[in-house]
Amino acid sequence: MKNNRFEGYEDDVRQLVQEYELMQRTGGSHYYDVEDLMVIIDYYLDTCEHDNLEDAVRYAENLFPQELEIRLRRAHVFCAEGRYEAALNILCDLLQLEPDNTDVHYALGAVYSALDHPQKAIHHYQKAAIDGYRLDLIYGNIGDEYLKLEDWERAKECFKKSIGINADEDRSLLNLYYCWEHQGNLDTAATFYKKHVEEHPYCHIAWYCLGCAYYWLGLTEQALDAFEFTITIHKEYYNAYLGLSSCLQQLGKTGEAVSRLLEGINYSEDRSSTLTAIATIYMDVRNYNTAIVYLRQAVEQDRFNDQTWGLMADCYDMLNDPDNAEPLYQRALGMNGEEEEHWLGYADFLMHHERYKEAIDLLKEGERTSISPYEFNSRLAYCYYKTEKQQQLFETLNACAADYQDGLSALLIDYPEMKEDPEVVRMIEELKDSD
Repeated sequence: MKNNRFEGYEDDVRQLVQEYELMQRTGGSHYYDVEDLMVIIDYYLDTCEHDNLEDAVRYAENLFPQELEIRLRRAHVFCAEGRYEAALNILCDLLQLEPDNTDVHYALGAVYSALDHPQKAIHHYQKAAIDGYRLDLIYGNIGDEYLKLEDWERAKECFKKSIGINADEDRSLLNLYYCWEHQGNLDTAATFYKKHVEEHPYCHIAWYCLGCAYYWLGLTEQALDAFEFTITIHKEYYNAYLGLSSCLQQLGKTGEAVSRLLEGINYSEDRSSTLTAIATIYMDVRNYNTAIVYLRQAVEQDRFNDQTWGLMADCYDMLNDPDNAEPLYQRALGMNGEEEEHWLGYADFLMHHERYKEAIDLLKEGERTSISPYEFNSRLAYCYYKTEKQQQLFETLNACAADYQDGLSALLIDYPEMKEDPEVVRMIEELKDSD
């Protein structure tokens, strides 16, 4: 909640809410019509004052139990609580009463979106668009649903409509860039956002998207300028500091890359992640001791960030300090066993220290739930090779070949000593002949 609860609100909203709260505290009475109650309830919805919101809706329901707008707000409360099925029941009843009510259709679109029914969400958002109100928001919502369906062309069409109505519609600008990035159409993205900033030079999100497009096109200097413009317009936009830092890293300016992240850290919602990002910059230039300093600061901010503990383990391992590294690998894995990188990182540590049998046990356990079996099987193959387990090696080579088409070639690139072994070469040839 804001320190000044009514910052950004009109005086009549502040007065109405304060009068209502005084009445609630003193047990007094006051007449409120439906419009007054809507203002009070919408204020609590906007500020997420859940206890006050529940009290206000219940008060309104007692006064006007059949009023559609009051029942609609009850559905909004259920949505805020994550009770989407309860909200759906109310909204379906309201739709029976007023089948053309665009507010009800909009709320149904939001509920079906939350329930992951994108086709139904699109249907109701399209119905909500009939009255022409907040079309920038509605087209953006429809675009989001097409993203869920991976219908990239229709998604882009909706986002462009949204931006055409409101040139500063942040979400649509970002999601349109995401579509082009996903499709590999970065040249198209750069052309679009370059034109957009020429027409709307103070649109910081468009400058940011232009910077992203330039960066991935390898136009680092142009990307740097675009991110600088983003910050000039909106100095609190943290993602632009990340973009600047990445550009400076590409240019080999490690110190400046760190400085820009330190400059932006006050605008970050997650200081731990920013400190971790700084640490990775130092890791990239093999300055592991300094990286550890920032990783220690990061875990002071968030002791449950398993990625940070894993990176700290990597640093100690690179410094040939296994006594400090191993407990950290174990800690990261214990905190988040669903993260495959923790299994693989710990396995790499064990393999690095020639503890192959332990690595085999670990990899076999992690592979059971893996969505990237090659990463586990390739390591297992190397461990079986080093421990001279021929049958298991053959079976795992076969698994590597099945994981993806070039699995065996990739394995020999990752572990080149294996291609010097005649027995391994024979096994691979046998597997190729059997295809």
